[in-house]
Amino acid sequence: MTLTSARTRRANRDVLRDVGCDVLVGAGLTLPLALLVTVGNDRAPVAVTGLVALVTAAGLVLAVRARRAVRAVRHARSHDGLTGLPTRPLFLAELAGLLRTVQGDDEPVAVAVVDVDHHRALVHSWGRAAGDAVMLLVAHCLVELLPAGTPVARLGGNAFAAVLRGDGPELERQAERLRRGLDRSLDLGALPDAEPLGRLEPAVTVSVGFAQETIPADADRLLQDADLAMHEAHRLGGNRVARFDGTLGTAARRRAAVEVGLRHAVERDELFLVYQPVVDLPQGRVIGAEALLRWTNPQLGDVSPVEFVPVAEDCGIIESLGAWVIEEASRRLVLWDATGLLPAGFTMAINVSTRQLRSDRLAVQLRDVLETARVAPDRIVLEITESAMHDDTEAFVEVLTGLRRLGVHLSVDDFGTGYSSLSYLRRLPVTSVKLDRSLVENVAQPPGDAIARAVQQIAGALGLVVIAEGVENEAQRDALRELGIEQAQGWLWGRPMLPKDFLAPLVAAAALRGDAPARPRAVARQPVRQSVRPTRSTTTGA
Repeated sequence: MTLTSARTRRANRDVLRDVGCDVLVGAGLTLPLALLVTVGNDRAPVAVTGLVALVTAAGLVLAVRARRAVRAVRHARSHDGLTGLPTRPLFLAELAGLLRTVQGDDEPVAVAVVDVDHHRALVHSWGRAAGDAVMLLVAHCLVELLPAGTPVARLGGNAFAAVLRGDGPELERQAERLRRGLDRSLDLGALPDAEPLGRLEPAVTVSVGFAQETIPADADRLLQDADLAMHEAHRLGGNRVARFDGTLGTAARRRAAVEVGLRHAVERDELFLVYQPVVDLPQGRVIGAEALLRWTNPQLGDVSPVEFVPVAEDCGIIESLGAWVIEEASRRLVLWDATGLLPAGFTMAINVSTRQLRSDRLAVQLRDVLETARVAPDRIVLEITESAMHDDTEAFVEVLTGLRRLGVHLSVDDFGTGYSSLSYLRRLPVTSVKLDRSLVENVAQPPGDAIARAVQQIAGALGLVVIAEGVENEAQRDALRELGIEQAQGWLWGRPMLPKDFLAPLVAAAALRGDAPARPRAVARQPVRQSVRPTRSTTTGA
């Protein structure tokens, strides 16, 4: 092969750049090329195959279809491969251009973000083909429902965006029109190429969030605000419209701060446990404790578990937090045992999340912790929310069965607040149920006592222990005793408290009995870091 001169090669490159290509080849050949195409200001090379070039004896390269190839690459980079709609960057560019051209008398610009509800569940149930079909239908219907030329985009995943024009109630009507229009149109069987989907018609709904332009106009901020509104629509149950307001922005910033803080909470020693007594109702003595996680952040202050636990679940760090709780509660049980103040059979209840229960690592992790701490498994009670018990798949049942094989107890927390079903109490290897505080509140008078009595009778027939939570007064305590309920916890016996405060009544009871101070028993050195600081307030709520 005769190579062209350096000057000729430079001239060839200049010619090719005029048509959008960067290549360097030999002379006198006709051959297929994989051109490295540079698009716009992005200098990253993109391989474009299937092109043919003619290399003349003089070394001049005539790139056939080069411009068409460049246009194809540009389109692929700026448009979604499935739906053909613009992607986020192109949509933002169009939105920014539109905001710059809006005059004072023009209709205000707004953005709607549309998200398919439960898309992941749909894919799991009907397959990836059904998920793609829904995305295609949403894209088609959005274009059909909106005026011609309206900027529409697929943002990624199962979210879409569209520009709206109008103000006040008119925007609300437009967003609602989108929701209803999409809801009516999502029929998979209507696709001409629906096979092998057949005539599937899964129930598909969308959530719509919208936001109106602010001053100064900012395309990124407008899209972000609409996205926050869409997530609010999801939070409220989905299949609805939500409008952005300032409180959503504040809530989003707060949530982001909580997430960032949580990721460093363990290493910064910000987490601690408080303990609430569990009592034997007939005898009125403490027989156990429930460990409750608390978090104090230097910037955020005391953050409620009601706020930070859902964030931990959403961002995937609940398993690491749960592991820390198991280790710390087990270590605390060993330290209390060493005082000689605990009654025989004293148990420690630990809350576990649904995400932890879906992991096959929980049983292994728990076994390792108990072996290291030398805690008998039957001293541990794992509390599972009632909603988690509805996930009675084979895998979930196997996880619970594995935990029971270790010897730990399983308790259904907040029983009676959700869709209570006797089937899962028979099917799943639970050992107790915790009667929710909402059922205990009116237990001292009819008809409140009837529900508690029914739960006690059913649980007794299944061989389960009933624990009443939220007991605040003696009337409730006495009513529960009459019903035959064996265990309880609540403010009547103490709020969640720090370890030293939990032991104080046990020390006092031992003094009244005239018991000699217990000789501390030797405790194996524990690898878990102690993070409970004795200076914290003891009035932490449940």
